[in-house]
Amino acid sequence: MAPKALISGFKSVEWNSKNNIGNTVASGVYFYRLEATSVGDLSKSFVQVKKMLLVR
Repeated sequence: MAPKALISGFKSVEWNSKNNIGNTVASGVYFYRLEATSVGDLSKSFVQVKKMLLVR
């Protein structure tokens, strides 16, 4: 997702299981990073790294 201001609430993102050059990736464990910063107070931020399992 491109950085942009969003209203608070539930959000979802779909991943097409392709890497940054367009190749389909293999089954395995992948890590993703969530980052959010308050629009009103840039000192308030949230960063979390999670993992997901892709099974084909």
